Amino acid sequence: MRNNRAGRLLFALLSPLILFSSHAVREVNANEVTLEADRLLRNADGVITATGGVVVDQPAQQLHADEVIYFPDDERMIANHHVTIVRDQDVIHADSAQLERNETAQFKHVQAQLRGGQYIEAETIEQLDHYRFSGDDLYLTYCPSDDAPWKLHAARADVDQDEGVLIAKHMRFEVLDMPIVYVPYWRQALRRGSGMMIPSFTTSAYRGSDWALPLYLAPASHWDATLTPHWTTALGLKSDLELRHASTFGREMMQYESVHDPRMGRSRYRIVADVDQKWLAGMHFSAKSDHLSDGFYFADMGTQLDRPYGIFTQSHMELSGTVPTTLWRVTGLHQQRLLAQGNANTLQILPRLQTQTTINIQAIDALFRLDHQTTQFVRQQGYEGARLFVQPSLEKQWHWMPAIQTTAKFSSQHTRYWMRNFANGQTLIRNSVGASLETRFELEHISDEKVWRHALTPIVRYDASYAPNQTQLPNFDSGFGQLSINNLLMGNRYSGLDRIERMQRLSLLIDNSWQHKSEPDQPAHQVGKLRIGAAYDFLRQSVDQAKVAPLHALSSLVADASLQPMLGMQWMAGTQYNPFERYFATSYAGVSLSSDDHDNIALHWSKTDRRYAAASELVTAQLQWMMGARWQAEGLWNYDLQHRFTQQSSVAMDYIHPCWDAKVEGFRQNVVGSTGLSNIGVRFMLGLKGLGGLGS
Repeated sequence: MRNNRAGRLLFALLSPLILFSSHAVREVNANEVTLEADRLLRNADGVITATGGVVVDQPAQQLHADEVIYFPDDERMIANHHVTIVRDQDVIHADSAQLERNETAQFKHVQAQLRGGQYIEAETIEQLDHYRFSGDDLYLTYCPSDDAPWKLHAARADVDQDEGVLIAKHMRFEVLDMPIVYVPYWRQALRRGSGMMIPSFTTSAYRGSDWALPLYLAPASHWDATLTPHWTTALGLKSDLELRHASTFGREMMQYESVHDPRMGRSRYRIVADVDQKWLAGMHFSAKSDHLSDGFYFADMGTQLDRPYGIFTQSHMELSGTVPTTLWRVTGLHQQRLLAQGNANTLQILPRLQTQTTINIQAIDALFRLDHQTTQFVRQQGYEGARLFVQPSLEKQWHWMPAIQTTAKFSSQHTRYWMRNFANGQTLIRNSVGASLETRFELEHISDEKVWRHALTPIVRYDASYAPNQTQLPNFDSGFGQLSINNLLMGNRYSGLDRIERMQRLSLLIDNSWQHKSEPDQPAHQVGKLRIGAAYDFLRQSVDQAKVAPLHALSSLVADASLQPMLGMQWMAGTQYNPFERYFATSYAGVSLSSDDHDNIALHWSKTDRRYAAASELVTAQLQWMMGARWQAEGLWNYDLQHRFTQQSSVAMDYIHPCWDAKVEGFRQNVVGSTGLSNIGVRFMLGLKGLGGLGS
């Protein structure tokens, strides 16, 4: 029988057909399979030969070949020349393929692109069952087929796509077709699965040479772990275990690392945890912990990447929820001081109860709010005790016209302390009352062409507060915030709850912004912003001897500005000027340039005058520059002009390839809490897509 391509042959005469795919072998009902070819021929034995652009089509997959021969007696099909099988995102190319009825198949000279991103070449592949196949002289890589600088080459490999693993014998890791590493046995995860990861090597002055061999464990879909034993020449065996779990209720992570330090004659460890969960009744629980055996652990054991920027590590816990009109929260905080022999004089916070109740009073169109906090503070050396803080407040707004809005707020505070080891008594009380009145004027001008807009927003605020002298009260968590453009309208500038200002202060802030759009119906772009403000305090009284009362009723003048003449370019500057002594108390300026290619250059300068606070002058420069399609340069420089000392600097070069990337970085960083000590070194990283990484 002969037929032109215009005809399509339904495989109604064929028995159920078995087709190979890169994911599985699947039995297909004969009524779902069609064959299309330029020419069809059936001989006297019933063997069907299709030639010329043959397509065997079914809903799940397609087979393309120059020639397909079907043997109905043993239900076997042979495809020859330019064989291609397509199923979902899997594509297999072969010179020839033989598909058997008993769920097996053989392929010769195979090239396959799997949905997981793996690219496979093999001299022969034998399909074993639905999910497993074996290959001889097999190559595997995650690189594009036409640009594969590295490959895994195995004399023989077994692939189980149900478990997602490849097991290879006599495996070589090849770079540019040159063998670099040989192992007689190799287990490679094609997707998430247990197995060995790439080993790493580091060196440091305290640990000496450090070899690590990570083992990844994934026994279930909702949790996994990484076990990383380290062998160090100076300290011996160092263990590192990280556990991770995820569910519909949240996620949890815990890491534990430990080593017996012969120099100190004891074990040293670090425990890190991160928990975020949603409980019943709308409750939310979160906890973050970073606990060390001693304050010098990071200096001796930590890497540059996990060293905290600060002088403390913190462990924090929070449980929160809501009831009608009230948000409640229970928290706790534990701190460890780095580079210190002991932690006895570090303040800790035991479980703290905090509530916030908000009620909308419809009769007077006002908002009533009640803030409460009860805290137990603990310090092994120094005073400790409990604090109760209650603050009721009433807030009301008036809209005089679309451009004018006034907000009035009245509040009182009651603070009670129960102290131990405090010279002035066991129970201390502070009461205060306050009020504020703020009016905003929203003014704007739009050009006749509807492409420019200037918004002018003057804000006038008056704050009045009566508070007693608080010098003799404990101070657990309050610090005074020096004047800035951001706290000009805050009222009480003390952070925490242990100090409240006594004031009769009038503040003024003038906010200008300019926006532009290319066409009236296009989105607007903010071109510039300018804010100027000052405050006048009629009382000039301090509630704490630790803070000296201001000499002048009028504050310094504060201002900041930003300019964006075009997308990707921004200038910013700010200052605080003392008009009486005629000096700039604080100043900063910066410029940044960025492009759509993620190039970025930023330069920032800041200075504080010694007549205002501790003198400082810093310059920071950052660079991220794509030097081509794959090369990226990075740089960071943080220089202390006051002490003529580099606090932090680094230069890095990063090569980014579709299947691998490499980075080399030289760095110098001042050790936290030290006086001039620096970490100086070189880091490197080599990442191979699908295999893991080497270095840090």
